[in-house]
Amino acid sequence: MGIDIDGLAGSILTENQVISDLIELADSKKQAVIMEDIDGLTDIMRRENQLIHALERAEAGRLAESSALARALGLGEEGLTASSLLDRLRTVAPSEAARLEKELADLAGNLERLKDMNRHNTALLEQSLAYVENMEALLTRQRQTTYSAGGSVEDSPTRSVLDRRV
Repeated sequence: MGIDIDGLAGSILTENQVISDLIELADSKKQAVIMEDIDGLTDIMRRENQLIHALERAEAGRLAESSALARALGLGEEGLTASSLLDRLRTVAPSEAARLEKELADLAGNLERLKDMNRHNTALLEQSLAYVENMEALLTRQRQTTYSAGGSVEDSPTRSVLDRRV
């Protein structure tokens, strides 16, 4: 029985390439956040949005190819998983199963790497935002920053460094 997995392998390869591009952008985003490059960050986010749309298309293609392969293998499409496809392929076409398993492992590894980078970038962005909020609070005196001789916060009218009376 000749089973052709080229369509599915190709769609996984396409998805992997888009994810690799997203990983590169995530690294660039980290550098932009660290360097406080707002214009660069804006450009990266625009490109990232385009890649996310490309990833959605690649994902749809992979799902369509998975369904087609499942039909060719006599599997139902409901509840279809990569594991069930691989299990069936191992009995019918072991060499194709090994090839598909490698492609899927690469995809899973790239997705995990992208998730880790996104978590790290989220933490960096949250730290940057906390810093900006803290600076704003200090400049606008939204919090008491004057202490009495005993070390407690003095009750005095809050004044902003930016508000000047003439």
